[in-house]
Parts: sequence; C-alpha cells; structure tokens
Amino acid sequence: MGVGITVACKTCGWEDQFLVGTGLLSYDNPEDYESIVSGELGLLAKRALDGLGPEKVHTLSELTCFSCPDCGKAVHGRKLTVYIDDALPVVLHDCEKTCPACGSSMIWRFGGLKEADITEYVGDLLKQGCSQCGGELARYHLNWD
Repeated sequence: MGVGITVACKTCGWEDQFLVGTGLLSYDNPEDYESIVSGELGLLAKRALDGLGPEKVHTLSELTCFSCPDCGKAVHGRKLTVYIDDALPVVLHDCEKTCPACGSSMIWRFGGLKEADITEYVGDLLKQGCSQCGGELARYHLNWD
C-alpha cells in the first residue's frame, strides 16, 4: 500500500498523479519479457537474456516516480526487476531518458521518491498553475494497494 497525490486543473481538466514508493503492476508478464528481448530497455539488458527463454526469466514490474536532478520535475515510470535462475536480480528503469522540462538525464532514487519530495514538488505546481491553460490546480491525496 502506498500514498500519492493527484493534481487536477479546475479549468481544463488536465491532471497528473504522483505515487510515493512503488506499486506492483505485474509479475511474469510476457510483455515485460518482450520489452527486454526486443532491446526496448537497452542493449545490455537484451544481451543479459540472450538465449534464455521466458521460462528461465521472472519479472516484477512496479510503478514509480523519477526526478530530474537539475530542475526537480517528477515523471512517471516503471521499475522492472528481472530474476534469472539463481543470479542476483537486475533492476531496469523505464521512463523518459531526459527531463521534458530541462533536458537533463532522469534519475531514480533507491526506494522511489519520498512523500516530502512529492509534497514539495506539488506545492510548486500549485503556485505555478496549470501547465496547459494556466488555470487553478487542486490537490487530492490518494491511497493505493
């Protein structure tokens, strides 16, 4: 279970959601395996599974937030943990490679963003107003499993 904040524009309806921590998306989803072997998550990950069928690979996909180390923008992404037989797990990150606001490389903090990080970021968003129309933003708290 986790917590999050949804920000929604009262004028145009634009909204964004920021989850604190990580949230389970899927376990052993064939699409996760395919995104690795297709090279979508990088050539190194693809090579790690070279010659291994899906029966030898287990995946755990989770939602998380990434942050820009320069401007602090938070974006959604996915953390994919890959288990291959008895080897140590490999953690892959699937999000925008560069910050949509300033172009810096995105990072993922161990354990995901903390509630204080998101609260501060959302506070800044509320002051700025809607990025689409400039309207007033409302903040809603949410709990999720």
